[in-house]
Amino acid sequence: MSRESNEIESVSVGKDIEPITETQPPLVIDLPEGQKLVVGKLDPETVIEVATWRGTGRPDSRTNRLMLGVSSNSTRTIENQIEIEAHASTEPIRTGHQYSYANEPTTTEEIKQLKMEKNMKKKSKWKLLLSSALALALISLALGPIGMRFAHPTEGIGTKLGSAKSSIAIVIPIKNPKVGTNVITEVINKENVLVLGSISVASNDDLLISTDRKSFQVKTSNLHGKVVAVLPFFGLVANLFNK
Repeated sequence: MSRESNEIESVSVGKDIEPITETQPPLVIDLPEGQKLVVGKLDPETVIEVATWRGTGRPDSRTNRLMLGVSSNSTRTIENQIEIEAHASTEPIRTGHQYSYANEPTTTEEIKQLKMEKNMKKKSKWKLLLSSALALALISLALGPIGMRFAHPTEGIGTKLGSAKSSIAIVIPIKNPKVGTNVITEVINKENVLVLGSISVASNDDLLISTDRKSFQVKTSNLHGKVVAVLPFFGLVANLFNK
């Protein structure tokens, strides 16, 4: 083609160029620089690249490029394809899982999985709330009506995991001290001394508290409570604050 002339050369359909289909004549394309490109029948999967630019130099950023491709998986005429594409372009694009472009089985499975995940999250939240409420209720019950307290003995009966001083005892109020009951008590004439021991003698208000090494005579008013549990090693942390 000549860059100086915009007129198309005489072309004979059927001799110089074949029609695209039986009903579709060769395609004439007007290029940006004024030239015309005539496209006839092409082999399937053929790709044509056309580049136009002014001047005699090499192509640069001002070059106009056009690519034409022929597919091989369609038997419809170009008119039908244009009508179908025009109709599809007028439909709104639907988004979301309900209008997913994935196949129907996959979409259904994804929706079910999302619903299951949401239900599991809701159940986890409810379990957490119920657990927290139950824990608060137990703590309130223990510290309120039951009167549960924590005590840090400075000496007394130890456990297999450590001495009494390295433990924290959980105690509850005691009304009728009996022989054999483990208690936390203050020692008369000794300040800041709490003993974890067992009642060996109980006579009215007078009690004899025995440990592994010695015994202490105390009053029932000196008792902090009955020992219901011992937490080993927690007393080591308390010892750091008492120093």
